[in-house]
Amino acid sequence: MDDKSNNDAATENDQSGEKFSEYEKRDLVERLHLASKLEHCLLNAYIYTACTIKSTPEEFVDADQENKRYAIQFERAREWKKSIFMVAHEEMLHLHYVQCLLRALGEKPYFQLPDKKPGTNVWFIPNWDIKNGKLSMNNGDGTIIPIESCTFENAQRFVLYESSDSLQDMGAISEKAKELYGKLFDFEIRLRIEQMLIHIKDKDVHDDLAKKLYNVYTQLPVSDKPQTPFIPMTVIAPLKPESFQFQSIGDFYHHEIQPLYDMAFDKQWTRQTNFDLVAEQKDPNVAAEGFLPLTPNYRYKNFPDMSKGGMKSHCNKKKSAHCEYDIPGWFKNKEDVHKIINEIVDEGEGFDQFYERAEQLLNYVAKIGGAGAYLQQIIQDQDKTNPSKTPEELKDGQLVRESHLYRFAIIMTAFQQEKDFAARAGISYEVKRTPVNIDGNTQLDNLCQELPGYFNACFVPMIMWLSRMYEIKDWSADKPRRQAIEMLAAWPIMSLGIRPFLELASFFKIDQSKLFSLADVDLPSSLTDALELLKLYNNDDRSEEIYTQMDDLALNTLEAVGAWAENSREFVKTLQIPEHTKTMILTRLTGLIVLKEFKLQFEFRMHGGYSNKSPDANYELRYCDSHTYEEDPNLGDDSGQTKIYNDALLLRLRFSGWGQVQLATDPDPPTDESGCSGTHMLHATDGKSVFNRALVWQKHNGSNEIIREPAKDLPTVGVNCIDVSLMASGTNMTVGYVPLSEMQSLGAVQASGTQFDLDISGVHELLRCTPKDILQQPDKQIRIDLLDKDGKKPLLLGENHLVWKDGEPIDPFILSVGCDTADQTTAVEFEREVFNDTNVSMLRMTPLERLFSQRGPVGFDSTANIPTWAKCNFLKDPEKSMVANDYLEDRAKHLCDAMKVKLDKTLDQLTVKDATEIISYAERMNLVSFPRPTTKAWLNATLHYGHTISGTLKLGGNSLILKTIQEKTGLSCSLVDDPNRKTSNSRWLAKYTLGAMDTDALSNFIFGELYMPLKVTKSDKEIQFVKTWVYTNSLFQTIAEFACRFDKPFWNSDYQIVDNQTRTLIVEDGNDKINLTETCTNANGAGYEYTQDGFKGVQNCRQYSRVEDYLKDKMKLSWGITFKIENIDALMQMVNFFNNQTDAINHELQKYFTPAVIDQ
Repeated sequence: MDDKSNNDAATENDQSGEKFSEYEKRDLVERLHLASKLEHCLLNAYIYTACTIKSTPEEFVDADQENKRYAIQFERAREWKKSIFMVAHEEMLHLHYVQCLLRALGEKPYFQLPDKKPGTNVWFIPNWDIKNGKLSMNNGDGTIIPIESCTFENAQRFVLYESSDSLQDMGAISEKAKELYGKLFDFEIRLRIEQMLIHIKDKDVHDDLAKKLYNVYTQLPVSDKPQTPFIPMTVIAPLKPESFQFQSIGDFYHHEIQPLYDMAFDKQWTRQTNFDLVAEQKDPNVAAEGFLPLTPNYRYKNFPDMSKGGMKSHCNKKKSAHCEYDIPGWFKNKEDVHKIINEIVDEGEGFDQFYERAEQLLNYVAKIGGAGAYLQQIIQDQDKTNPSKTPEELKDGQLVRESHLYRFAIIMTAFQQEKDFAARAGISYEVKRTPVNIDGNTQLDNLCQELPGYFNACFVPMIMWLSRMYEIKDWSADKPRRQAIEMLAAWPIMSLGIRPFLELASFFKIDQSKLFSLADVDLPSSLTDALELLKLYNNDDRSEEIYTQMDDLALNTLEAVGAWAENSREFVKTLQIPEHTKTMILTRLTGLIVLKEFKLQFEFRMHGGYSNKSPDANYELRYCDSHTYEEDPNLGDDSGQTKIYNDALLLRLRFSGWGQVQLATDPDPPTDESGCSGTHMLHATDGKSVFNRALVWQKHNGSNEIIREPAKDLPTVGVNCIDVSLMASGTNMTVGYVPLSEMQSLGAVQASGTQFDLDISGVHELLRCTPKDILQQPDKQIRIDLLDKDGKKPLLLGENHLVWKDGEPIDPFILSVGCDTADQTTAVEFEREVFNDTNVSMLRMTPLERLFSQRGPVGFDSTANIPTWAKCNFLKDPEKSMVANDYLEDRAKHLCDAMKVKLDKTLDQLTVKDATEIISYAERMNLVSFPRPTTKAWLNATLHYGHTISGTLKLGGNSLILKTIQEKTGLSCSLVDDPNRKTSNSRWLAKYTLGAMDTDALSNFIFGELYMPLKVTKSDKEIQFVKTWVYTNSLFQTIAEFACRFDKPFWNSDYQIVDNQTRTLIVEDGNDKINLTETCTNANGAGYEYTQDGFKGVQNCRQYSRVEDYLKDKMKLSWGITFKIENIDALMQMVNFFNNQTDAINHELQKYFTPAVIDQ
């Protein structure tokens, strides 16, 4: 063969090799596409099922049927819901990993869903041949993934989805497997009981309570009616290959994807490491605020997930600003990809040999002494100060326990147990909601028809935005928009849109198969923006212009969905359905209205704004009229020319006490009535009450208030006045935010940067009264309250980081001051709302208007810094300090003591009420005895606020507070009611702090100061002020000699002593100098009296200084002044003189005696 022929052959072979290589790459991409479909549809199926689970205790109560187990059923159902959400969280992480694997190959992101099985409306993966023993599910014709409610059959299906090959071969829902699941479930019950009782050190007491609780959870019948035989466990009916086939998810990843991806590295197909992508997604300053699900659930210390480790050397080389953060999805070689695949498989199946590993777990638990010993090992492993590595047996056990397969097996087994108990009582057991009966209601039928389409209109923008994060084309140029997306398109839209929508759907008879659709026929035909968005998304063309267009269409679509929810809410209000059901439906529709906020937030975030973080100057200039609702202590005057108070008398109320915080916490939606994934949990003993997001500062009979038992051991609800003071502000008064500390936290609170507090200086106290002085009864209180507005409770407005980050403003904000009366009511003294002349809620303001309102918190702090004066209402034992571990252990003991009383009865003696109280106490014990990190951290955290209140002022009748001030000083005062809020001396000033969150009592501690400007009316009455210093009685003679000689005014060396009866002093008043003459009229060894002349407009001015006995073993030094005035200017002149003199006296006394000023 000649050279030409050889060259032609070589060229042909090279081309053939390249073609073959391209086929192999295409195979890899197709498998990754299938992996994406698989993870995506499982994620959707799991979330929908979780959202159909009944979520309040009331939903488990049947008025026609006694049910002793309803508290157990409620707690278990909530645990199932939480567990399924945790699985879904990791499925999102797996979906993220698949997108990273595609992106590394230079491929486009892929978020499509499987095709529907021909002739059905369920997703179908023909390559996936699940087996249960020798039987192929679905007769070997692939695997279906339906969107279904939480049923026992669906729980079985989930077990099969997550089963390993070996477990399927044995039979994942066979009798042998069920026997294993039963043992594991029994272990989980015992472990949970051990968590409840971990604080009990007495072994006999512990063992007795553990046995009784175990019997209640596992043997308590539904009712006292004769029990019938239970219905045996049902098994789902049996559920061809294309170019390849797999039996389990692990089989698919290990044998279909991993070998081809190894080849991708060999043939250098990988073009991206994804380092910049995932570093951006973990940046706490931007994307991390969206809580992208980029880390797996905790398993054990040093769990080798791809979000940790292995990045330091690369980070050091890159000098990246994000290297201090976890970097999941970044990989540079085959080993990194293997780690990703192993993590996906381990999180789903636990291990290849699940059955054997689960048995090893049970054997290990038995070997070390039971569930209690295993719990101790978990606690030691979670201790960050413990340097030892996780024991191998514990490591394996936790991998099994936290796997998706294990979670679903436990749910399936618990489900079966509750079905058995119900069957014995002759009733059925359902954990899914019963849809509302349409009964021919055309409007309701229309809502059911529309709901899937509007859900999809929310789903499509989310998918489009998630896809944008992984795009390669124009990735750098798209950064401002993409970062806004990363903050909005994950947790905010999931918790405010997807989850509430699916929970809403569970109340109605809808076509479930139309949910999660990316087809135009399943979108509302009227939403042209959604249809156009889907068209652009499905088109391969990408550019900055197209990105901008897609964003605009997505925001318009979400706004339209919010409007649909608003209209639907008005219709649902008219429905004649059970009130509890109606309330839950309305709550979710109200939550969905917030989707309109995304349009405002997107632009705000693009320009660098977020919460109380200012956007760039261009944005502020464009919306320069955003100061309408400001409550700035500087009156919005940055120049400082206009002061909030200037030469004014002020009423200051200092207050403290505990309030209720009736809300579901992150990551639950704010609309959740009972808590699931967060820290606050509703319990069956809370009755028909639900979380309504309310901040409750005073108990009001008949409202939805959750006051728990044992009340004597829990914080008492009530924010009450500590003292009332008459204050004076001079011309040197200052109000401003002062720095406290630097903070960088991604833990209990999302906070960073400098923390501040509102500082008020340059004010002087003229008089201090206690509530007893004012009300004349020791058991009566002056109460500080936050009021409803138009039926809306005050709440923390954050909307899961959409509107505000951790530490949210309160809205509505109407502060009320009232006095207890003889008829057990509270009479309003005065109340005032923040400025709101257009009656706009904070949620209806623009982001910039909220920011400029100054109503957000200014800094996090510690309970260690609670001022002494506020602590009288803090802890039951004032000698104790807040130590989270001790506080929670004490709570567990109190709950246990209350529970013991009920557990003294036998099972057949227990009533529904008894059983409900036992379970509620036990579950609360679990939450405080084995607390989440936030449960402990929030107990030690406080949050400072400081802003003005300048809206409508309302006054009660005759004010007891102002009456007392008049009696003690002679001043006739009223509150200033100036409609011009831009002038000095017109606004109230509120400085308050929330903190020490008690997640069991649903309470937090509140303390603060409220300043209110006063208007003084001239009268002919004498005015008097007194300042008092208190010492031990042993200093009586020493103080008398030091401070009670007319010829020795120790506090001011400018005095000129004329003789023993006369002294003079020159004081400055602005540019004027005033000559004062003081003449002694009476003196003895314990003090003296004198007159003063020189101030214009002041008459009959008399002053004194004296010592006298006080209380049992105390004495006091008093300096007082009495006078009449011809005009108000003269009053302020005398007030300033009094303050200057007492400041000087106090300064000198503290040099030698360090007095306590406690009575004035």
